[in-house]
Amino acid sequence: MNVHICSEANLERLLEILNLQPDVLMMGVVETWLKNGDLVMEHALSKTNFVWIGKDRKRRRGGGLGCIVRKECRVKLAKVNKCENILWLKLDVGSKIFCGFVYLPPDTIVNKEGNEEALSELERDVMEFRKEGAVIVMGDMNSRVGELPNQIAITERPEDDRVLTRTSLDKTITSLGRQVMERMNATGLVLLNGLEKPAEFTYFQDRDDVEGGRSVIDFIWVRDVDIDTIKELKVWEGVVLHRRSSYGHS
Repeated sequence: MNVHICSEANLERLLEILNLQPDVLMMGVVETWLKNGDLVMEHALSKTNFVWIGKDRKRRRGGGLGCIVRKECRVKLAKVNKCENILWLKLDVGSKIFCGFVYLPPDTIVNKEGNEEALSELERDVMEFRKEGAVIVMGDMNSRVGELPNQIAITERPEDDRVLTRTSLDKTITSLGRQVMERMNATGLVLLNGLEKPAEFTYFQDRDDVEGGRSVIDFIWVRDVDIDTIKELKVWEGVVLHRRSSYGHS
């Protein structure tokens, strides 16, 4: 599950909802928007069935990045990333599952270099972790991929590529979106949004604006060999935080 938390009140409301959702084991938080986010999260979760694994981002707005995890889950930090906007956890359920939580800031001139560094590090991580187990990447990538298909190379010949078509309510394709799709596909990861049904909007600039201000920028990726193990991907409207919440069942 992947969400944004804009205030302590939002966090309290989210925890109330999570207690009614026993099937949600882990929840990635790509922006806490909280000052001293780690301390706030740890305090808020101290009397719950959840723990916080995360890190504050010192050099940018948006607060911390991390994951709320049910205490019964066997989860630990998979690595310490150089990039502040990537967090990897390893879940042991008999087999290894590596979960990467990612935030890419809007594609402006100021952020281009940082986004390039983040994508490069993310690619290296995926290629390394997929040797050991299943890989899931989720987060807010501030990029729009429209209805670009997933295209996974099988051999060196493009005509042999495995092409998985997608549909989406968001038809816009941005430069960063095209880059994200190509680079994630190159690691063997497939975008789940839009495979079984049209990708739903995950961001609303104004929830009452039916004409614009809506986009699909929160993504979930898995290895191409694991697609059949995914039961469901939902854009959850159970609680209004900053945007809808995306999560997949496996």
